[in-house]
Amino acid sequence: MMDEYGNAIIVVPIVCAVVLAVAIGAIAWARGTMRRARRKAEESERGTAGLPPGARLPGGEQPGMWRPQDPALWDWTWSGGRAQPPDVLAGRHAVYDTVVARELRGSFGGRDAFSQVRRPQKLPVLARSAPQTHWGMVAGMHSAVVLPPFFVLTRQSAILTGLVVLDVADHLQKFVGALGPGTVLWSEPQHAALVVRAMGPALSRGTAAANLIASDGSTLFVCGSRGEDEADVLARLRCGAALLDGLERILTERSG
Repeated sequence: MMDEYGNAIIVVPIVCAVVLAVAIGAIAWARGTMRRARRKAEESERGTAGLPPGARLPGGEQPGMWRPQDPALWDWTWSGGRAQPPDVLAGRHAVYDTVVARELRGSFGGRDAFSQVRRPQKLPVLARSAPQTHWGMVAGMHSAVVLPPFFVLTRQSAILTGLVVLDVADHLQKFVGALGPGTVLWSEPQHAALVVRAMGPALSRGTAAANLIASDGSTLFVCGSRGEDEADVLARLRCGAALLDGLERILTERSG
């Protein structure tokens, strides 16, 4: 047998053992890092473990790189390089700060709004299904009414809609195709019909790009995986304004 396979019969098991040991070590490191991060977050006044491993804040990158031309954004203010506590987009298991590389804030359609470029966190200690690991271009608008919590994905592959995973709270149920072909909704069952009724007409016309739309109760987020140009920012803001109009109208009618 040694003549037939040579040194392979010895080398292959050794290589496999080394790979297995490295994999076990990486898993142990990730779990240990997460335990320490959770402990640090629990002891912190801000409730976070600070910046994720290896992350750094951008040093105020070129304020002049983005000069709005559309009148709707003329009075918006620019800032860059800060960290904020994890929000609903960070996923329920997040303990590290969210790194905001660039940000614009102002008023859009009479609502306080913002547009951010977030640095994705793709680390062993953060669930890969957390929204901010992929959806780093974020537009947000503050609502005048209390919104139900939900997440919506648009323009998804019909084959993958049933398989897509998102790091959401356990009480949110998944509804495939509820808002049209290629959409996935996570919502509290008692609010799913309301979300569909409020957002369905706007989403039925389709979106220019795949988006993640989310609510934390007070803010509606419209997120993309790419596109920092003014046209992309305006598209996300206009999408959010249309969706929020429908949600606020129906929620106001319901409470009245």
